[in-house]
Amino acid sequence: MLNIILFGAPGCGKGTQAARLAEHYDLYHISTGEVIRSEIKRGTELGKSMEGYISRGELAPDSIVVEMVRDYMRSHNDKGCIFDGFPRTTAQAEIFDTLLAEIDSKVDAMIYMDVPEEELVKRILLRGKDSGRADDASEDVIRNRIEVYNAQTAVVADFYRAQGKFESVPSMGTIEEVAERIGAVVEKYLRYNMSTKASCFSTTPTDIDVANGSSKTLSPEEKAHFDSMFPSLDSLMQFMN
Repeated sequence: MLNIILFGAPGCGKGTQAARLAEHYDLYHISTGEVIRSEIKRGTELGKSMEGYISRGELAPDSIVVEMVRDYMRSHNDKGCIFDGFPRTTAQAEIFDTLLAEIDSKVDAMIYMDVPEEELVKRILLRGKDSGRADDASEDVIRNRIEVYNAQTAVVADFYRAQGKFESVPSMGTIEEVAERIGAVVEKYLRYNMSTKASCFSTTPTDIDVANGSSKTLSPEEKAHFDSMFPSLDSLMQFMN
């Protein structure tokens, strides 16, 4: 199963692209807002705890937010997930990795949607004309949101970059053009995941070894070698068959 984090600043188009990816690759689309609402509606202990923080106007601890997402994944474990803008802090990412390991899962990749700040401001102002949201109508407020994102959230990319799981995708262009670029990255990681099903992959000690269904994280060098051998899903399927 494939678990992908779709990441980027406000206005980059995460929600739109996450929904397309979820439908095209048959993944669960997970956003923290939807998970929180679900937990509160079901009256779970985590939901009640979260509702208390919300009613007091307080931010919930990272551990509670991550546990809610982990519990959602545990009950939706028949296929992979696309995470829409989560985790939002390095602390959440660290806790999330630990909790995912407990359910024998992991994040496969973070895909960063790269859009210049001026374009982000332009998009959100245009969106504000339709949404009616006050925070979408003020350029000063929008720039502050982007500044907060850069200071508090963008650093999460460093966490996944250090694991060799960070992918940056230029996200200017039409929805279809951006979806094609992101899709190319997703298919690359699908190939990596599918390779673990092969009974034997290595032919020499210097080749990549993902034998017997092990799910090791490939280094950048191993990924480059893998891509040269299997440039498409079809080529990998032919090898496995």
